[in-house]
Amino acid sequence: MSKFIDNRNKSKINPKDQLNIISQFILNNPNGKYNEYEMEAKFGTRGIKPITKIDYDNVVKKLKSLEYYSNNETGLYSLKIQPEFLDVKTGEFKTSGDLDRFRIEIQGINNIQEYCKTNNLKMIDDKSRYNVKILKKYDVRPDKDKNEFIESANFDDFNFRVTLKSEESISKTGKMGIEIFENWNKSKKVFRYINRVSFINKDFPAFQIDLSIVRSSSKNERGGNRLIQTYNIDESNVFENPEIYEIEVEVLDIAKTIYKDSNQLSNDFQKVIKNILSGLQKTNYPISYPEQKEVLQDYQKLLFLEENKKKGETYIPKDRVYPSDFIGPSLVTLEIQNIAPISQNFIVPNITEPYSYCVTEKADGERNLLFINKNGKIYLINTNMNIIFTGAKTENEKYFSSLLDGELILHNKNDQFINTFASFDIYYINNFDVRGRPFVKTPLKEDKYFKEGCRLPLMKELIKNLNPVKFVKSNQEFLSNKSPITITGKNFYPLFPDEVSKDVENISNTKYSIFEANNYLLRRIADNLFEYEIDGLIFTPTLLGVGSNKFLEAGPKRKITWSHCFKWKPSEATLTFPKSYNTIDFLVITKKSADGSDIITPIFENGINVYESTQYNQFKTLILAVGFDQNRHGYINPCQDVLDDKFNLKEDLNNDDGYKPKQFFPSDPYDPLAGLCNIMLEMDSNGFFQMFTEEREVFEDNMVVEFRYDISKSGLWKWIPMRVRYDKTADFRSRQGVGANDYNTANNNWHSIHNPVTETMISTGTGIPGIEVADDVYYNSITTDTLTRGLRDFHNLFVKKVLIQSVSKRDNILIDFACGKAGDFPKWIASNLSFVFGIDISKDNIENRLNGACARYLNFKKSTRYMPYALFINGNSALNIRSGNNMFNDKANEITKCIFGSTGYNKNLGVAVKRQEGVAINGFDVSSCQFAIHYMFENKNTFYNFIRNVTECTKLNGYFIGTCYDGNTIFKLLRKVETKDIFIDSKKVWSITKDYHSDLFDDNESSLGYKISVYQDSINQTLPEYLVNFNFLTITMEKYGFALVTRDEAKNLGLPEGSGMFQELFNQMMIEIKKYPKKESDYKDAPFMKQYEKDISFLNRYFVFKKVSTRNAEKLTKSLLEQLPDEIDFEEDGTKLARKSVEEALKPKVKKLSKKILLQQDVKEGKEGKDGKEGKVVKKRALKKNIEFNIEE
Repeated sequence: MSKFIDNRNKSKINPKDQLNIISQFILNNPNGKYNEYEMEAKFGTRGIKPITKIDYDNVVKKLKSLEYYSNNETGLYSLKIQPEFLDVKTGEFKTSGDLDRFRIEIQGINNIQEYCKTNNLKMIDDKSRYNVKILKKYDVRPDKDKNEFIESANFDDFNFRVTLKSEESISKTGKMGIEIFENWNKSKKVFRYINRVSFINKDFPAFQIDLSIVRSSSKNERGGNRLIQTYNIDESNVFENPEIYEIEVEVLDIAKTIYKDSNQLSNDFQKVIKNILSGLQKTNYPISYPEQKEVLQDYQKLLFLEENKKKGETYIPKDRVYPSDFIGPSLVTLEIQNIAPISQNFIVPNITEPYSYCVTEKADGERNLLFINKNGKIYLINTNMNIIFTGAKTENEKYFSSLLDGELILHNKNDQFINTFASFDIYYINNFDVRGRPFVKTPLKEDKYFKEGCRLPLMKELIKNLNPVKFVKSNQEFLSNKSPITITGKNFYPLFPDEVSKDVENISNTKYSIFEANNYLLRRIADNLFEYEIDGLIFTPTLLGVGSNKFLEAGPKRKITWSHCFKWKPSEATLTFPKSYNTIDFLVITKKSADGSDIITPIFENGINVYESTQYNQFKTLILAVGFDQNRHGYINPCQDVLDDKFNLKEDLNNDDGYKPKQFFPSDPYDPLAGLCNIMLEMDSNGFFQMFTEEREVFEDNMVVEFRYDISKSGLWKWIPMRVRYDKTADFRSRQGVGANDYNTANNNWHSIHNPVTETMISTGTGIPGIEVADDVYYNSITTDTLTRGLRDFHNLFVKKVLIQSVSKRDNILIDFACGKAGDFPKWIASNLSFVFGIDISKDNIENRLNGACARYLNFKKSTRYMPYALFINGNSALNIRSGNNMFNDKANEITKCIFGSTGYNKNLGVAVKRQEGVAINGFDVSSCQFAIHYMFENKNTFYNFIRNVTECTKLNGYFIGTCYDGNTIFKLLRKVETKDIFIDSKKVWSITKDYHSDLFDDNESSLGYKISVYQDSINQTLPEYLVNFNFLTITMEKYGFALVTRDEAKNLGLPEGSGMFQELFNQMMIEIKKYPKKESDYKDAPFMKQYEKDISFLNRYFVFKKVSTRNAEKLTKSLLEQLPDEIDFEEDGTKLARKSVEEALKPKVKKLSKKILLQQDVKEGKEGKDGKEGKVVKKRALKKNIEFNIEE
């Protein structure tokens, strides 16, 4: 048995002494003919912290900054294979004993590719004897007669080990070599695929630093880190498994000619090792892991020790910390609602509120806490809770045990190293918690509240008096003891004009303007007055405690999102911010086929030259996932929460246990394809087709990638991968988190991308839409890829808004027969309604946990002070509502009956239903059906039952409003063609197809069931509709006791007419904008509709009916559905008479006037006609009721 015992199992030998022993041996023992000695240091060996891609990159950057060079930065490829060997005793293949030290190496990417195709080792070797090597490693015995080995030097405190090995090259023609080749296909193997880049420095030519990216065979999940043996390389998954990273320093053979003294070799070896440690720790002053752990414990004590003492509790720091222990709160993206004109109805934070916010620049740096420990040493703690020693200390004991928040900026715009910490807040001073203090003094509070000081002045005072110096002073006079890090505090505007310049004296405490402050700061950025890159702005509340929404109170001491502190970045690059984008970090998951392989789709491109073969590109489709926790980001049962009045959900939880990766489905604007994207494959330097970021990084399945969104691109090509987030990828793969942005962050950024706060808005305060518009603008969109944005804005922001507001009075109640996902909520709020009852045939529209009507209502409750109560149910408005027969479940039935007062309240229905018990016993003030009434024109049953619902659900003197395609206009459009299309740049924008075969469109029941198919680019699909014969609708509504509002009534309501085409409303909008130019921004793109958008929009009609009398809708509906044919003929005759009268009235078109044609209940002889002569009209039976038409001549 070997006497070699690993250092972990015996009393520790001083690693520096052991390093000297190894150095001495390597210098005094020449290599043999078939073997050579290897002295190397390996990092990440002790399991303390594995090497990550970020570590790898940081080391490369550090080495290059120290003038290390590589002859091949793309790296050399090798495939290392460890086979089983035949046990002659048992006749079985196995890996055991001394044989596991053997490995076979295939050199070069071309040879590796060839082996992957054939699994034939001999064929590779036959091409060249240099292609394949058989190697065996041994521990080194200084005395061959003794079974003792030279042990490794384990520098556990710094997570590396120095080893000495002997490597022997095995002859391929010897017994062992022949056996390996002969049994190759019979033995199982494990594989390691390696890309290795080597660096050397001219000052240390005896040392080679090897950085390797390694993929290995799959691991046995039950067997820890043991690799699964397979017969061929395909089964091993070696190319699909995650990359691991290795860093080694090898002593080259040239060391024996350079060094004569082992101490000198050891010293230089340690200098090279320090260079690597500097790269790993991102500092020129690397420290041991025990010191890092001590710093983290001191950090925890600063936060909790005094607090626990006051409670009489003992505090013991945690052994392991997580990113959630980072005390600096995350910021939220600034949205329109946070800068819109202040409304008392909305409770979201608003930076325009006087003296409530100040602004500073957001540097393109890395977020860090600056921690001054109990001895004055100055450290940085990044968001992953990694410790960086700055190499500086302070001797001012007043500031020991202090904590600041800020950004570490390593380089200026010229890429020169500046190593600056720019602080923007302070949390602790000399063990005292100041997080609850105001940020700055303002006129909003009395002076007594500021006597103990505010955070910003305290931060600046600390920085001014800190006087940091280098921790290790030099004994050489010519070397400076200046601090290795610059610590500065940011300026905030507009509250401190004396700290900036005289040209901003108007930005003062006596004249607050956040927009002037923003403009001043943006001008400084545009004028290149900052030495480092700026990528946005940060808005800090002036009076609130850190992480809190309260005065003189701080938030929790853990990682949270501070909903009152904002960051602003342009949604796309601008002249001021050429490199800044609003981005989202996604976990990418490749779409896979049934066998688990990535789906690769070709795009064929035929060249102009017909003799050339067809060229094609290939792409992969990615699922873009975010971190989702239904307890935080969605509602487990939103409709039940509505019924139970559960509006306040927990905004922050103390752990991420519920987080799971989930495909991104944004709520506003909703786009079901937003969580998918296509990425073109490109060939890398080795001939493999890969996915690349803009920074030319290869990325793959299960990596976290930062994406920007290009709204100008089409389909699934809008997401552009910018860079790989290797830190977050490592977190995900180590199961420490999802890695991607959480759902709320991604959803807010998505909303900001599509509804951006522009530089003009933020610097001038102009062009900002109201909050209702900001929320409403794109909510109803099904896809953001549309050429009809102006049309959609016109319909949503003007037409429906003016229609709903025109008939609504404060505290009115409204029923929406096809509410969708409650996209009209901003209009209901603006109309000061007290209650809304929404019905929709789609269950998902009502119950979707992210963006259904119930979830949307709950979200509004969080941000709106005064808004209507609402209840939403899944039902069919073509079936009777009051009876509950239209509802799709018993609970909805009971809720409906309770609202209409036909049954009493059942406590199981929820307190929200109790509140509305009997509220609609006499009907609703407003009945609404927007762009959905066409569904009711399918047949007699759907039509008359719907009209019955309108009648029974509308109060006397209440209104019925709606919008739809005008059936007569569409009928004429399709009279001579089957389909009408609109294409823009070869892309279909809109089409309408005739699915009926009649040449007549009479104003009676025969006009029902005229089916058409309508395609709209905004929903990217063709849907069936039915023509709405408005004349027939008007006739029927009058039978049920409704009348179109007159012109004079319409004028009083703010409408051109009781019914009209959308062109009239467009003209009204443009007149309004001309009179009030600031209104233009409220309607977004509506005023700028292109002609083809107008062509589509102006096919639509609006209408307002008023209930003027009460009818027995049930009996009338039953009568109409049971009409005999002769009665139908009579009704048709009456319709023809009405139409003829209308046409006669329209003939003389001299001037505009209002004329009323009244068809009396009994048509009598002897009545004077229009020309003064007696006329005679004879009919078999009288019309059942008066029918009135307003005719415009």
